Amino acid sequence: MSGAEVDYLFACLVFGLTSPAYGEGEPLFHFDVCRALVTMKLPPDRADAALYSVPELTQPWVDTVREQLESQAAKMGRALLQAHNFNDDAAADAGSRVLGRPDSSEEKAA
Repeated sequence: MSGAEVDYLFACLVFGLTSPAYGEGEPLFHFDVCRALVTMKLPPDRADAALYSVPELTQPWVDTVREQLESQAAKMGRALLQAHNFNDDAAADAGSRVLGRPDSSEEKAA
């Protein structure tokens, strides 16, 4: 597997993991959350490549792994939401903090 494929699979993992909390909301916000998380581990140029393009696959099974990885990550995301009893406001506030934005309680205090 190429490095670009590994980065792409990592971005798909992040997308799947965050989908239960952000997938039903504004798509650009969900994408911003994914980008913020991916750039915590990858340099910005690699993160952008992983999020904006699909690399040429060197192995035919990589796409199958991507589907399974994203699906399993979404299951983990749902389990995390249930375990922490997040509601929509808490998930949005957590996402705002990841993006460096104040959460709603900080906005109300200002």
